[in-house]
Amino acid sequence: MSIGIIQKAFEDYNIINFKMKIFHLGFAPCCFSTLANAQQKKKSPVKRMLFHSHGISFQKFDVLNKRITSYSQFQSSKNSTGTFQFGLITERNRLITGLIVNAGSSLSGNRNKKSTTTNFWGVAADAGYNLLKSTQVSLYPFVGLRFEKYKMKFNRDISSVPFDSVLQSVSFQQRAENVVFTNSFIVYMIGMGINVTSKKHIQNSAGLQVGYTGSLGEHEWKINKSQTLLNSPKDNLSKIFISIIFRYYLKPKK
Repeated sequence: MSIGIIQKAFEDYNIINFKMKIFHLGFAPCCFSTLANAQQKKKSPVKRMLFHSHGISFQKFDVLNKRITSYSQFQSSKNSTGTFQFGLITERNRLITGLIVNAGSSLSGNRNKKSTTTNFWGVAADAGYNLLKSTQVSLYPFVGLRFEKYKMKFNRDISSVPFDSVLQSVSFQQRAENVVFTNSFIVYMIGMGINVTSKKHIQNSAGLQVGYTGSLGEHEWKINKSQTLLNSPKDNLSKIFISIIFRYYLKPKK
């Protein structure tokens, strides 16, 4: 009787031991592998890059231009501006975020002739997601918010104004002065970007961004130092932009 009990105990022990071996050889490595992968994903490296870009944007201020064209001494504003941006890009787990300072100018205008100059500056923050797993090519849609302040300068043709008349008459002095209007917009931004890294120069890369920005509402034009005028025209900001972007990778801190 006692020999049978002892024999059954050994059999139970062997079964339990066999099951434990299966656990160690099968399930346990899977668990550790999953935890290791999760930990590795959690600690994936952060890439930080400085960048600058050069491009062109196309916008229209229809309401302002309609009012301006009613006066023959002024020329309507330009629809295109050259743009420049710089800032910091951070990338982790294919999520791309950016902090941006941007500016632009129509690079036009002659203070002695009838002409216009369009200038703007702004700040922005955006976020995108890399659709590709490639280490050399990234394709990313992005969205963001911007604040942009515009300055429109309208020059009169003063070539026919006599020098002495400006000294003697206030009306001629006013005629010789240029007119400046300003406006500010908070805009949303959507677009698509592509970036390519060379095998030989992995610390640098170049790419292209195409997008659209639109204001969250109409804003009235003001004169000089943001002074409000009666019955001033209101405009939306709606523009398309194209930029060539250059990135420079920052070495991570040890």
